[in-house]
Amino acid sequence: MRKVLSQALAEELDRFLEQVSQTSEGELKALEEQVVKSSQAMGRKLMEAVLNSRLHQPRPAARREGGCGHVQRLVGERAKELITLVGPVSLVRPYYQCLHVGDGEAQQACTHGEAPSDALWGVDERRTTPGVQRLISYLSARLPFEEAAQSMCRCVPIGMTGRQAQSLMRPVGDALAANENR
Repeated sequence: MRKVLSQALAEELDRFLEQVSQTSEGELKALEEQVVKSSQAMGRKLMEAVLNSRLHQPRPAARREGGCGHVQRLVGERAKELITLVGPVSLVRPYYQCLHVGDGEAQQACTHGEAPSDALWGVDERRTTPGVQRLISYLSARLPFEEAAQSMCRCVPIGMTGRQAQSLMRPVGDALAANENR
C-alpha cells in the first residue's frame, strides 16, 4: 500500500508543481486555490487507498454468516462512491448474498445480500461520511437548505442541492425527535 500511495501522491505533487510553476509570483489567491485543490486530491487518494486496502484479510472469505443469520457466498466486488470532506471517493468492497432464503420470519429478516465493509466503516445504507453529515447538519441548522448546500459546495469539491441537504438532515432530525420523546 505504501508503494501505491507514494506513487499516487508523487503524481499529484508533480501536477501541483506544474500548476504552481504557471502561476505568477504575487498571485496568492491562485496559489491558495491550487494548494486546497491539490490537498483535497491527495486526501481522496489517501482515503481510497485505506478504504480499499485489506490490511487484516488480504482476500475476502468465500463464505460467511450474514447479519440475517444465513450462510452467504461471495458474489464479487462492488464499487460504492462515498461523498467525503475531500470529495467523492470510490470504495470497492466484497459483496455477499444468502445461499438459501428461509421462509416466514427468517425470510423477512433476510437482507439477501450485504457488503460487510459498509457496516465496518459506518456507511451502511448511506453514501456520505460522518464528517459530511456533521458539516451539512451544522450548515442546515443555520441556513436554508439551498444556501447550506451552496456553502457546502464552496468548501468541499462536491455537488449538492438543497433537497439533498434536506435528505441528509432527516436522520439528524429523527434522532433529535427520538431523544426528545424519552
